[in-house]
Amino acid sequence: MNPALRQVMEEFAHDHVGSIPALFGRIVYLSSLLSAGSYRHAGLEPRLGSNDASAVLSRIHCDLVIAWLQLTMKERHDDLRRHLASEGREPDPRRWLQATNIAAFLPPKLGLADRELFVSELRILFEIVRRQDSP
Repeated sequence: MNPALRQVMEEFAHDHVGSIPALFGRIVYLSSLLSAGSYRHAGLEPRLGSNDASAVLSRIHCDLVIAWLQLTMKERHDDLRRHLASEGREPDPRRWLQATNIAAFLPPKLGLADRELFVSELRILFEIVRRQDSP
């Protein structure tokens, strides 16, 4: 990645994405910018063009997923709880897992092993949350 794109990526990751309180929330946000294999962002596209903007967002998204996977299970649990709390809702793990394609949170360029690890770890975390919240 050329230095100018790297600088834009770092600024966007820090200033815009970094303002989202939970790492998992940042992953969810980046996944919401993905459509038909390309990332779209109204603020970046005029500045970089659609291809470079998509490449920058893809890189940020991959970096966030890798960072989340490098957390301990306890840190991921706390981060997931922080994300759910920031949305102002109590988690209903069964309904959430049934209604959500977890793989949709992942960047297309993420490797298969990391994809499988993310999905399995998130399922485990939601089971933990479900058990903790059960009466």
